[in-house]
Amino acid sequence: MRSSTLLALAALGLVSSAALPAFAGTLLVPQQFSTIQAALNAAKPYDTVLVSAKPKGGVYSEAVTISTPHVVLQGVGNPVIDGTALIPTGSGASAVYPSGIDIRANSVAVRGLTVRNASGGGITSGYIAPDGSAAFSFSNLEISGDTLVNDSGGVYIIGFGTRATDGTVTSPQGISVTGCTVKGSLGDGISISGTSNLTISGNSISGSSQNGLTLGAGFFALPASNFLVTGNQCSGSGSDGMQIYGTGLQIAGNEVSSSGSYGLLVEAQALNPFGPVSTAPATPSAVYFNSVHDSGSDGLYAGGALTISANSLARNTGHGIYLLRADKSVVTYNLVSGTMQDTSIYSAQSEDNGTGILAEGYTSLTDAPGGNALTISGNQVSGNTGDGIYLGAIMGSTVSYNNVVNNAAIGIHLSDYSSGTADTPNTITQNRAVHNTLFDARDDSNAAVPITYANGDTFAGDNYFYGPSINVWTKNLFGTTDPVGLSK
Repeated sequence: MRSSTLLALAALGLVSSAALPAFAGTLLVPQQFSTIQAALNAAKPYDTVLVSAKPKGGVYSEAVTISTPHVVLQGVGNPVIDGTALIPTGSGASAVYPSGIDIRANSVAVRGLTVRNASGGGITSGYIAPDGSAAFSFSNLEISGDTLVNDSGGVYIIGFGTRATDGTVTSPQGISVTGCTVKGSLGDGISISGTSNLTISGNSISGSSQNGLTLGAGFFALPASNFLVTGNQCSGSGSDGMQIYGTGLQIAGNEVSSSGSYGLLVEAQALNPFGPVSTAPATPSAVYFNSVHDSGSDGLYAGGALTISANSLARNTGHGIYLLRADKSVVTYNLVSGTMQDTSIYSAQSEDNGTGILAEGYTSLTDAPGGNALTISGNQVSGNTGDGIYLGAIMGSTVSYNNVVNNAAIGIHLSDYSSGTADTPNTITQNRAVHNTLFDARDDSNAAVPITYANGDTFAGDNYFYGPSINVWTKNLFGTTDPVGLSK
């Protein structure tokens, strides 16, 4: 059955006839073809393979490969591809497990199908030649309105990229995963590495054994950029809720809950596939209007230059927001509450465990500096089991207009100041810090007495190592400070 719609529009002059594919048509499963693969084998570029649901709960027990570009695979009435009866080819380490739908062409769309129990992944793309001589990845893929249930991985796309003769590598472009439901993945719910211009929107991901969503990372990771991650729900992941690496990130309006580890991990830096993480200036990235709660580790773990604004982080474990080497990041108008102590063997050291917003630069005296020139402003930080705001080895940053109340340790706490001679002071100004249990404010490098935390650990003031603080404390509203001499 061939469609005449485009030809009719061309006759009316609404579409250029030169732009039309010569034979765009529709192939019907099971009316014309008994299997999806048979229809795809017959499909030509710009064809649509229209798959109807089988009657009486029947399923398509096949592993489907799309090898023709510009093809749409469209489900009608929720057809089901079930991989239960499919067996791998080969054995042992060389075994190849079948995917439900494997995309091996550019400009392909997969819409409105259910794939379940696929041992090689629900919907996959990107592969290595059997002899290992070459790797292939594909651009302009649309995965929309599909349901992935109990697959080894829900959506799994590897961006191997294309290497030019001059050695440069071009990552695949233009991939979108929208409006999908991913349940009970035995790996990641959605995993996409080494891509640019990527849209992940309106998906529901639940019960993944590993990460709910992984973007830009992986063994074959290429520099990844320009991600829009918006309006997704991710719950009950065995590891991280969302793990995102790249530049030009826009992560907005997502809900991440009950992850086994980090709720949202974001590294806004360029990955170098043949060396360490790049330190070159990155395309601006932002995390805003997200809700992250009840994570087994930090609510938001962030590195690189980020704007983090208007997020809600509640009842996470370890830290609400953890900034590590996040130079020039701006953290504004977030609500951080109920952060709990991490009691695992990987827990943070006691003086910053359970902190609302924590920023660190140095991890040892010999490390290169990082995490400087931060702006932490206008945040509501309350009811956390550790400090409200904690800065460790941070220089040249501004902490202002924050409301820090009812935290179980110190409201605003500066510690571990550098021993360098060219240190740039931090400015702590116009904050309100009251009703915090130990102190409302403390600068360890200017502290006269040790501090003892609830677990009994005692830490001397850092002036023992570094000398008096050069930080500027001004125009703040505090209750109890230590020492009393901190300027209000």
